[in-house]
Amino acid sequence: MPFLYKFESKRILLWLTIATLAILALNIIVFRIEAKNLRNENELRASSFIGFIDSGDFENASSLWPYVYPDKKADDVFLADFSDLLSEKYTQYYMNSCIGGVENEGLRMIASSYFSFLDPDDFDSIVTKIYEDFIFETIDYDLFRKTMDEFFYFSAYTSVKIIELQEDAAVIFESREYFQRAMELALVPDYENAIATMRLVSPKDPVYYPMATELIEEYIDSLREHLMNGG
Repeated sequence: MPFLYKFESKRILLWLTIATLAILALNIIVFRIEAKNLRNENELRASSFIGFIDSGDFENASSLWPYVYPDKKADDVFLADFSDLLSEKYTQYYMNSCIGGVENEGLRMIASSYFSFLDPDDFDSIVTKIYEDFIFETIDYDLFRKTMDEFFYFSAYTSVKIIELQEDAAVIFESREYFQRAMELALVPDYENAIATMRLVSPKDPVYYPMATELIEEYIDSLREHLMNGG
């Protein structure tokens, strides 16, 4: 009897061990399936979020962000792609809303809400493009100022680049007024004052400064000729 009892005990223990291992294996399988489903769900949310950002749908994008961010905050590939897409959205906002005058509140909210995920160099490139559009007269000074104020708001008033560009643009705007005034004086003709005023044109202006330099030489020649003729 003791032998049979020991044998039966070992058999029960073996079956319990097998059952435990089976349950453990089943739990592992279930866990892996759930983890895979969660990954698929997270990827679907991330994909949908990017799609909403691309279409300018801020409301739906923001509803997914609390789920997407915890899963993707350490995903360098996702963050890089997101940054590139944001760069496109900022440019699109500038072209459509600032230049085209077509208001898009969704894009505006995206630009202001996700600024910290945009590469700083990309932001600087965008605002530099706006500055260059002013320099080469694609946009006037009033629109430049309005647009820069908007982008400064997007940056939560932290962009040093915008401050620098605004200061340079203010100098150039005043400089171009001197240029225009000098041109008017030369028509009088008042070459002495035209020359003095034209010399106030700033070297920071890559468009008007070279023209001002040439015109100063012309005005000097005209002034000399005018004096020689008894003027």
